[in-house]
Amino acid sequence: METRSPILRQGLGFDDRRDFWFSIDTLKKYIKYVEQEGKKQGQKELGIRIYFAAYTEPQGNDEFPYSTVVLVPTGRIDGVQKGFFPMPPNNQNLDSINALNYGNAGQPPNDL
Repeated sequence: METRSPILRQGLGFDDRRDFWFSIDTLKKYIKYVEQEGKKQGQKELGIRIYFAAYTEPQGNDEFPYSTVVLVPTGRIDGVQKGFFPMPPNNQNLDSINALNYGNAGQPPNDL
């Protein structure tokens, strides 16, 4: 509340979302989906990357319309990455598997 909140409030003219809720059931189903699709594609070391994002326009009748989070599946890249410094294997986004962007946002708390 003492860092970004006043700046965002001043810039946007309202308090935007700061929390997102996903049911355990939704998360379990999404993880199962990522595992199934990743296995079909022969992907290894699956993971989920969470992006903070914002819509450019309000979404529906939402009182706090802009901020969101998107869960994107990842898989391991084998081998050494190209570039100036050799990098160990890391994870890349798997664009062939759908991302999850269906969480519910809460009203910004006044005390956080």
